Amino acid sequence: MKNWTFLIAVFTSFITFSQSQNTQDFIILDSELIPTPEGDIIIKGHRALPWSESLDSANVMGVFLDSIQLSPCDHNADQGRENNKIIKTSELDSSIIVHTSIISNCCREIAGDLQIENDSTINLIFYAYNGDYCECDCCFQLDYYLTISTSSPFYQQSLIFNIEKRKFPFSEY
Repeated sequence: MKNWTFLIAVFTSFITFSQSQNTQDFIILDSELIPTPEGDIIIKGHRALPWSESLDSANVMGVFLDSIQLSPCDHNADQGRENNKIIKTSELDSSIIVHTSIISNCCREIAGDLQIENDSTINLIFYAYNGDYCECDCCFQLDYYLTISTSSPFYQQSLIFNIEKRKFPFSEY
């Protein structure tokens, strides 16, 4: 009887351990999007927005924001750098990388978005969100990785890019 009790205790511990590990793995693997019971999406990390009306409209026009990449903080932000500007663009076939320089709070995360303004202008948008609000600003290089569909009216066109910071409508900052 002692052996069965011991085996049941070990088996129960193993199941409990496995379930906690699976939950932890789920959280680690799915750390960027977490659906809530209400269906909202919580975003984490520096990333392109997974949704927005302007991004949906751009996708219909064949312009896709694949990802963003943020450089580490440059603490020399107050030494004459312009606030939020386009540095350069790199094009290869249907891919475009737009390198920007932005100034944002040191402790916030960045979400990227875009908006089609007209037939030659694309507005690149970033939102500072999450994290603590620190008493410091940093200069970051923020790169937008775009794909232009070959059927898009923007494909192989001379494009103008603008960069601007916006606030989330639900943001407290």
